[in-house]
Amino acid sequence: MQAVDGHDGPFGLGQLGDLTLVFIARPATAGDSPVVVFNLDGGIDDYAEALAAKGVEIVVPVSEAPDGGLTLDFVDPDRNALSLYQPAGAPRRK
Repeated sequence: MQAVDGHDGPFGLGQLGDLTLVFIARPATAGDSPVVVFNLDGGIDDYAEALAAKGVEIVVPVSEAPDGGLTLDFVDPDRNALSLYQPAGAPRRK
């Protein structure tokens, strides 16, 4: 586990084989589920457009992540929060 100082505050990074886990502290209430984050190597704007075209509810549009990358939050049909993330410097379009 590694502590990282982001521009919105600290967060944690953990590595498990090829899987990178990101831990961001946030207030939680009973019934909240963890946010699943899918890591991209670029093209976040393309994914945002494709999700919106399929009627997926985007709850936070593409925005800057604490480490300077880009993130997008959306919900699945059961209202579980999901997120896409791409690192800083990756192309916004493929």
